[in-house]
Amino acid sequence: MRLNLFFQMTSYSLWKAAVVETFNFIGSFCWAYVDVFIMVNGIALSSKFKQISFKIHQYVQMEVSDLYLWKILREDYFDLCILTKTVDKSLSNLVLLTSINNFYYILSQRFYNVEDMQHYGLKVCFIFSFTLSVTRTICVYLFSASVNLESTKPLKALCRIEPDIYNIEVERLIRLIGSDTVYITGKNFFNIRRGILLDIANALVTCEIVLVQYFGKSS
Repeated sequence: MRLNLFFQMTSYSLWKAAVVETFNFIGSFCWAYVDVFIMVNGIALSSKFKQISFKIHQYVQMEVSDLYLWKILREDYFDLCILTKTVDKSLSNLVLLTSINNFYYILSQRFYNVEDMQHYGLKVCFIFSFTLSVTRTICVYLFSASVNLESTKPLKALCRIEPDIYNIEVERLIRLIGSDTVYITGKNFFNIRRGILLDIANALVTCEIVLVQYFGKSS
């Protein structure tokens, strides 16, 4: 909460300002921590899918036809899909919360005009905090979307597999990758994929246009 807005509702005192600033600091720290936590989980899961994808590419290049090795690889991929869905169940509430928070913050900052700020320090602080928030939001979605991206990459290598090493386990793995889509979600309201950044940008522009028209008519 901004101090000027808070003290429009109550009289000023030093201890009130200290309490508000303390809560602002705690809120900012929790906000940043949640974003970083989601990013770390996205990086960890996508790196595991990269390892499996690398092993699949190796098997294809080395023309491995051993049924048992392909079975182990398929089971590893299946277990990783289960792990991702388990993580998503615990993480989806935080993803939805931080998405709403980031969306609201970016949208609300649209109405603070930098040119109207009297002090140069305020302008620098505003630009820095806004840029940091946008960058952090982009990173959250990019790292989370990489989970889905990396989970589908092995399919390209499997589609180029030689007929003489094709077997039932390879077929099962292809069907598993093609049918069992893996996402980090926002409580199943939305799936995080690469295209979500364009969807969010479109939604932000639409909301800003609506709000500008509304407040323009009100003034």
